[in-house]
Amino acid sequence: MVNKIILNLRNAGRDTDIEFPCTEKKMSEALEKIAIPDLNAPKVYVSEVVEPSGLSMLEGKALNLDEVNYLAKLLDSLVQDERDKVYAVANYEGYDIPKELINVYFNPDSYTLIQDLKSIEQVGRQHYMTIKGGMTTDEAQKTDFAKIGKELLFSKKGVFTDYGLLFRNESIAGCRIFQHFL
Repeated sequence: MVNKIILNLRNAGRDTDIEFPCTEKKMSEALEKIAIPDLNAPKVYVSEVVEPSGLSMLEGKALNLDEVNYLAKLLDSLVQDERDKVYAVANYEGYDIPKELINVYFNPDSYTLIQDLKSIEQVGRQHYMTIKGGMTTDEAQKTDFAKIGKELLFSKKGVFTDYGLLFRNESIAGCRIFQHFL
């Protein structure tokens, strides 16, 4: 699995692929290839998302490449199941610009993504860890994760996505995705 964002950019009948995260120099070189002067925070038409397919919603849009680069740096710090959660939330919520995806990154407890339904106890443990962020050994021994898993699954609030079963954690204070500093 590729941990980079690779976009095909198009302008004035020219196109080029660029891999994010990238340096300012690489971005300038890519912009030169498609006849765009080096601008601060350039918006460029994305004709194709080469990788990852989870960001296909960015195709056909003029995007701020600095925001894409920042998003790529954030996603690069995640393991695959965490990236899957970002993609699942983005698709479910209809997010289609880098700022919205960046906000999902900074609000990971707002959603639980269940990718493996084999163990109801593991479902409960994962959900508990998502909403609580952690637990002590004593707390882990006293918590009925199977009960939490059953309650979550039988709530019928999950939405099937290409990445697993997604639940919005309404119990989290401020569950809305907040505008970050971009």
